[in-house]
Amino acid sequence: MSSKIKVDTIENVAGSGNVSLGSGHNLVVPGNITGQGTAAITGNTTVGGTLGITGETTLTGGAKVNTLKHTGGTTAVTLASTGVATIPKMAGIYEHIISKVSTSDGEHSTAGAIHFPSIFSSDYIHYKVVIGYYNVTASSNGHLYFRFLSGTNTILTSADYQFTLTRQRTTNDSYNAVSGANQTAGKIYQSLWNNLGGGIHGEINIYNVIAPVINGDNTDKGTYYRPIIFSDLVGYDEGHNSYTRQSGMVRYNADNADTHYTGFNLDYGQTERQHTHISVYGLRVHA
Repeated sequence: MSSKIKVDTIENVAGSGNVSLGSGHNLVVPGNITGQGTAAITGNTTVGGTLGITGETTLTGGAKVNTLKHTGGTTAVTLASTGVATIPKMAGIYEHIISKVSTSDGEHSTAGAIHFPSIFSSDYIHYKVVIGYYNVTASSNGHLYFRFLSGTNTILTSADYQFTLTRQRTTNDSYNAVSGANQTAGKIYQSLWNNLGGGIHGEINIYNVIAPVINGDNTDKGTYYRPIIFSDLVGYDEGHNSYTRQSGMVRYNADNADTHYTGFNLDYGQTERQHTHISVYGLRVHA
């Protein structure tokens, strides 16, 4: 048997305190609930409409929702049926863009190069490339080079790269520096050991691939805001039987005011394949 009670207010029989449902009973509300005080729920509550509580809410059990919103109506968190939470994009936060993981020869690489196309956009002001590992299987040692992509993700190979690279070995305190101008690529690691027991690890930071808009224009693009990277990598130097830290910078020094940079590639300089774990993150500049 079911019945209906129509009331404006429900109070504790003592005039103050909580109103409780009996143990093992659930509250189902097809419409909306608005509470001015504190809600403490130990059982299950199903609300078909909107639940609005001005005070605090304490749930002893679980809460099943698909969206959490601010009282002003702005969605704060969206929950998928898989349980994955999506948080609205916020400026000043690094976001994961892409990861490339290779555990066998040839994955994610073509002729010895790994491409990261279509990742640059005006949403991000800075990119961080995290190299968990970059290993090669090759017939001889080689160098690791960095190049930008543009347009339809075409590799920029013009002789407009400048680079500096400083190497420090664990076997002594000496520094060794190499540099180059008017190069077809920027060298970011010299003498990478051709053995899976070696490999390199570290970070690459990328700037100025998207010129900032100042007063509604970005006329400085290609003049002052040319793309530049800073790299800091560690690995084994077979030639000197020691581990090395190699830090440097690469600048693409072409006056390409109309160039739209889209991504980058890492090239071992040989045709052998790599085993890699590389992730790219972007620092969001717009919410």
